[in-house]
Order: sequence, then C-alpha cells, then structure tokens
Amino acid sequence: MLTVYLDFRSPESYLALQPTLAVVRDTACEVRWLPFRAPSRALPTQSHDPSRTAAHGRVRAAYRERINQHYAKLRGISLERRTGKNRTDAALAALAGIAGDATPFVEACFKAYWQDQKNLNCPATVAELLDATVSCAAPDSTEALDRHHVEAEAAGVIDVPALIVDGEVFVGRAHLPWIRELLTQCTD
Repeated sequence: MLTVYLDFRSPESYLALQPTLAVVRDTACEVRWLPFRAPSRALPTQSHDPSRTAAHGRVRAAYRERINQHYAKLRGISLERRTGKNRTDAALAALAGIAGDATPFVEACFKAYWQDQKNLNCPATVAELLDATVSCAAPDSTEALDRHHVEAEAAGVIDVPALIVDGEVFVGRAHLPWIRELLTQCTD
C-alpha cells in the first residue's frame, strides 16, 4: 500500500502525479490519496532585510521555483502562477470523503486546477468533478479533512507530496525510485 498526501495547489504534488501513477501501475500496489493543506509559499522577492535568515529563505524559494519550472518544462507542463484566491480546501475535503479509489478524482482535480484554471474551493466545481469521477463520496468532509491533516502531521508529514510506505515518510518526488524498489520488494 502506498499512501500519498497531496494538495492540488502544490506544484510539487502536480509534478509528482504522473510519476507516482507510473509507480502504482508498474508495481500493482494499492494507492490511498489523502489531503494535506500545504503551507502557502510566496514567490521570492527582493528585500532590504539584511538578515541571513531572510536571505536564506529567498534563496530557497527561488531555487524551489526554478527547479519546479525546470521539471515542468521537461515534461511539457505549465506551472503558470495562480493569482488571487487559490485555496483548494473544498476539493481536499471532497478527497477526504471518497470511499474507494480516488485516482480519477485526483487526476481530474489537478487538470481542473492547473490546466483549466478552475476554482477548487468552489463547491459547485468540486461537485461536478465528484459526479464525473467517483460513485461514492461523503457530501461534507471538512471534519475528515481536519482529521487527516492532524494524522498526517503526527505521522511526520511536513509538506507535499508526502508518500508513505510501511510507515516510512518520504517527502518529494525525488524518492520515487526508492519507493518503487520498496513496493516491488513487497510484491515479490
């Protein structure tokens, strides 16, 4: 079993989707998609704050932005920055309420957000995605979303995508080759 915590607004989660699906397909493992509210990250800006901490934060943010754009370009994906409100809590709450395979909903939400520029915090948009992709979901899963977030933090999840195999938490898509190996060993 592979557990994947994600946030639809996270470029890192979006970039990890197809490689994660390939691992799931190739290893024939079950996948459990769970919501996690990723921290908001501002684009790096110039600052007159001379502190080392502030400079370090700007450098890390700029690096993250460059590396995401690099991998998006290699894969032919647009990571156009969203403007205005970009919360995805309604879609994350819906994900928390899905019984069974949530993969079609997850794929539809990423497409809706990143390609179609839809508002995943709009209940009507999320209801359309649910109707098109899954047969059974709880109508209001805000409490489940909160519960999953608390459970994720207790398990050691600090960011998304977070992938869990046998209780081990791996943050980021860079770990997918190792995760593939672990899942292959489980099926042998």
